Amino acid sequence: KKEDNEIDEDVKSIWSNLQPIVRGETLDHISNKLDQNNQFKFSILWKVAASIVLLAGLSLWGIGIQQEDALAVSHISIIEKTTPKGVKSTVTLKDGSTVVLNSESTIRYNSNYGDSIREITLTGEAFFEVAKNPNKPFIVKSGNVSTTALGTSFNISSYPECQDVTVSLATGKVKVNQYDVDSKTNAYFLNPGEQLKYQKSTRSFLKSRNKDDEAFLWKDGILSFTQADLPQITQKLERWYGVTVDVTILPKSLVDYDGIFNNQSMSNVLKAMSFSLNFDYTIEEKNIKIMFK
Repeated sequence: KKEDNEIDEDVKSIWSNLQPIVRGETLDHISNKLDQNNQFKFSILWKVAASIVLLAGLSLWGIGIQQEDALAVSHISIIEKTTPKGVKSTVTLKDGSTVVLNSESTIRYNSNYGDSIREITLTGEAFFEVAKNPNKPFIVKSGNVSTTALGTSFNISSYPECQDVTVSLATGKVKVNQYDVDSKTNAYFLNPGEQLKYQKSTRSFLKSRNKDDEAFLWKDGILSFTQADLPQITQKLERWYGVTVDVTILPKSLVDYDGIFNNQSMSNVLKAMSFSLNFDYTIEEKNIKIMFK
């Protein structure tokens, strides 16, 4: 028991000498203060000291890693690219993929895009040219629809006021599905020339052919209408030319309009449409008034 008491006292002594080690001093500081004549006692106490130092070091190392992880997360920011009405723009991502944004559209992605995943959120319409990377699928989320590609080109139209989200494939292959947690729908795979419409009201998909690549015309400056009603016409004119359209006299019958305009001015488009749909119009700076006859 006397020997045990002596060891306890020596452990306390060593612990007081351990404080400089935790603060960064060397183990020689302890060895110089130990009784060199008591080799057996020194061996036991030295093991105790080493264990304490190891535990203290591991604790500090773990804290350091947690601090580095938290710091890395805090440095991630959201990048947003937006085009106003009447403007189109091209965004090149750091992996070489390009995004052509239609008027009044927005994409958002993390500042660490491409490090581990390639994911983008879209509001509006955009055409994507995706750089190939089999290990990192390219994911676009638009409303409740998720589109996944490896290396391909495709168009997504997802304006908030529209009833549908439309995915049209130009090249390659994509997978489309709902990504909200309540969805039980199957995934759809598109081949070039196909498009998929997600109907927001029924939460259902409808696959069809992309007639004459109509979904891609806008990025080449071609304004197109297919069986467009009056609200669709006015919304498209406002977005395309950055104007406000006011219909002061409504038509006597339903409007069902088809037309294609290749890089035409707003006045030329209105002139052609007025003959087909039988209306008069005025242009005052950014304000258009339409009066049906």
